[in-house]
Amino acid sequence: MTTHSKTNSLEDLKADFFKLLNPEFGTNHIKKLLTPQENGDSYLQKWYSFSQNAKDVYPSQGLLQTPYDYIDYQMSQVLPQDIMIETLRIRRYFLEISNHQ
Repeated sequence: MTTHSKTNSLEDLKADFFKLLNPEFGTNHIKKLLTPQENGDSYLQKWYSFSQNAKDVYPSQGLLQTPYDYIDYQMSQVLPQDIMIETLRIRRYFLEISNHQ
């Protein structure tokens, strides 16, 4: 690879990164990536099955705990599907920005 093509590649990546920061472009990009998956029956099912109490999911990770973590709570709540999809879209957006290459 020549220096010229490396420079163009870096410039293209930089331009693409800044396009992702544009709210309209970023939103459309994420919707385009995720809509096919979201329309499948198993998309949210994977997330629901993965969603457990932190101590059950990551027992050896050494997560920080607060004095309130052992309160005997009466119930837990699952996000409504539309909020869950929006949350996962935001998660994907931050992953796209953070891991941009």
